[in-house]
Amino acid sequence: MSEITAASAEQFDGIGQVNAAIIQLDQMTQQNASLAEVFRLQPEAA
Repeated sequence: MSEITAASAEQFDGIGQVNAAIIQLDQMTQQNASLAEVFRLQPEAA
């Protein structure tokens, strides 16, 4: 039974790491979208 508990804890930790990575990717995607909008609104250099 303790093996199942240990495996569950490892799985829980792994899911937490994946969740943190997804949040970080989402933040970077939103930042890139914001930067793209800023560049889109910039007048072209002649």
